[in-house]
Amino acid sequence: MVYIYARGKQAAVHIRSYQVAGYTTVKEHLNSHHRHYLDRSPTYYIEKAKEKSPELHLLVQLLFEQPRHPEQLYRTCDGLLRLQKKAPAASFAKACELAIEYRNFSYRFVGRILQNNMEDHQDLPAKEQFLPVHGNIRGKEYYTNHYPILKMNIETQLKQLRLHGMGRSWQALMETRKHHELSFTEGMEMLLQAEEDDRSDKRFERLQRGAHFRYQASIEELQLETSRGLDKSLVANLATGDYIAKGEAVLVCGSTGTGKSFLASALGHHACSQGYKVVYYNLHKLLLKTKMSRIDGTIYKFFEKLSRTDLLILDDFGLTHLEQQQRMDFMEIIEDRHASKTTIIASQLPVASWYDVIGENTIADALLDRMVHTSYRIELKGESLRKKK
Repeated sequence: MVYIYARGKQAAVHIRSYQVAGYTTVKEHLNSHHRHYLDRSPTYYIEKAKEKSPELHLLVQLLFEQPRHPEQLYRTCDGLLRLQKKAPAASFAKACELAIEYRNFSYRFVGRILQNNMEDHQDLPAKEQFLPVHGNIRGKEYYTNHYPILKMNIETQLKQLRLHGMGRSWQALMETRKHHELSFTEGMEMLLQAEEDDRSDKRFERLQRGAHFRYQASIEELQLETSRGLDKSLVANLATGDYIAKGEAVLVCGSTGTGKSFLASALGHHACSQGYKVVYYNLHKLLLKTKMSRIDGTIYKFFEKLSRTDLLILDDFGLTHLEQQQRMDFMEIIEDRHASKTTIIASQLPVASWYDVIGENTIADALLDRMVHTSYRIELKGESLRKKK
């Protein structure tokens, strides 16, 4: 037994649990919220969902397969049951089907679908009505081309001000006794330089984590060989970052394994070191994300976030033909960034074949017109770099 005392008086008695990390619970000692879930179980909610609808029943079954704390899952189930009471049966059933399709079983996701009236959401059909033929389309052929106290006070103040770089530099000066050899101006210059370097390094690490690069690459690792289609002067020009400041695009083409993704990642890492915000996407996953954002009603926020990114890297363009909704989303992304933000597109296909991948003549014409004329073109050649020597 475990005896619990408060102010010298016995307040409660519990049965001791000898299980490792185990515990015992006395129902009367729990607050009303936790007591509510004490008698609940997955079976209770699954059976209750089965009484409501087959869609909710399947959704709750999949929900309890998630590796989460049971009480969190119980609260989600209660929320879903409340939504089921308020929403029309047909709408709620379709919302559950969408949640199952996209493997998002949260109460918030289902609620957003119902709130935004997206339960009848359908992608635009693949066989759409094209715009009338007119003479303003150029066609695909057009785009071929005191000392201890003082020391302690200084270190404390530097920490409070979050001047971590200056703090480490100051500590190094104290430990090596080099501060006596420096004038005030020299010492201040050294401390400020240390702080600037520290902030620059942290910003680079933060930007690099946020970019989600496919490869950890650098410009120094590139094989700058003319036979592979990499011009040293062009790479040196891109390394300055002027193309990002001007919002100019970079189009990288080449066979599988020639280093397209590695080159794009290297340019992205270098842009992060220059302080630019970079995001790396596989194009298929990006378009899937736009589809999910359209379902939960956050598509405009997502487009706005992409439009503010200094450098957007789109890899594996052209692996599949674009559907109508994908064409419209891709057009929206490129239009928001045209002439203001930089986009790097890597593709196995030559630019001359992009027209067919996009599919619809008018949209293809508009997209390529924005991407081709003000872009840097890199066509990689040679054998696959993945080939074992």
